[in-house]
Amino acid sequence: MNYNAIGGILLILTTVGLLGLDDITPAYDLSNIIRSLSAITITYFFFEIVLKVLISKKVKDRKATYLFKRLNNSAFYAISVFWLLTIWVENTETLLLSYGLLSAAVALALQDVFKDLIGGFVLLGSGNYHVGDRIEVDNVVGDVVKISLLYTTLLEIRNWVDGDQPTGRLSIIPNGKVSRAVIHNYTKDHEFIWDEIVIPITYTSDWQDAIKRIKTILIEKQAHLSKRAEKQIKDLSKRYYIENHVIEPNVFIKLTDNWIELHIRYITDTTTRRTMKSDVSMEILIEIQKSESISVASETMRILP
Repeated sequence: MNYNAIGGILLILTTVGLLGLDDITPAYDLSNIIRSLSAITITYFFFEIVLKVLISKKVKDRKATYLFKRLNNSAFYAISVFWLLTIWVENTETLLLSYGLLSAAVALALQDVFKDLIGGFVLLGSGNYHVGDRIEVDNVVGDVVKISLLYTTLLEIRNWVDGDQPTGRLSIIPNGKVSRAVIHNYTKDHEFIWDEIVIPITYTSDWQDAIKRIKTILIEKQAHLSKRAEKQIKDLSKRYYIENHVIEPNVFIKLTDNWIELHIRYITDTTTRRTMKSDVSMEILIEIQKSESISVASETMRILP
């Protein structure tokens, strides 16, 4: 049963009936009632029947359909109140004051929706991220799987999962929040990031041999990425001011009270960061086990009696 259609028919019949009654007993109040019903009937027919049918046919996403219908209902009530005020309030100053209060009430009620809608247009125009990009917004990290006018949907990574892999949870972020937040885009204009592994070795270890072995591993593991990464980073430097875009892997040393820290720096594809780190770590462990002159350091605790 289509209640919208039934409601429209009842409004039309009521209006027609009152028009006939107005011909018999004309009166000021009755005339205003007829004008009010006529205005509401036309508004109802446009918003509750025509627009809702169009929304149902054109918009397939259930969430978007719900939001459009919510906006449609709010617009119907706002315009209906506008017509009633116009018909019943004769004093111009009072009418303007009523319009101002009505506008303020509508803006207050829908401020979050308007912010999200404007944020959606800003995102579409700015191109800060696209579907498929990996971004971080307000400490939420994930791959963008959908961008609508009101919301951005991420397939979340990290959180309780140790590594850049999906948790399986969808994070839905209002576009109004995104448009004002700091956005970290891991894949905008290039596909690579730098990653590091820190390995402590003892002071008695042959640290020079350790660095040589690790660099050999990194060069081998990074070989299939280097040319593509170099090209993308060069292209990136044409669009942004970037200095010292070195892609060669390196090992840096830090001296501590207990051991020598080897900071291993290399590039990796953003989406395979955890896999790359695991492969490099396993190769390093194999090399350390082969060598008699390299030992991994660990913190020890002595308990006194």
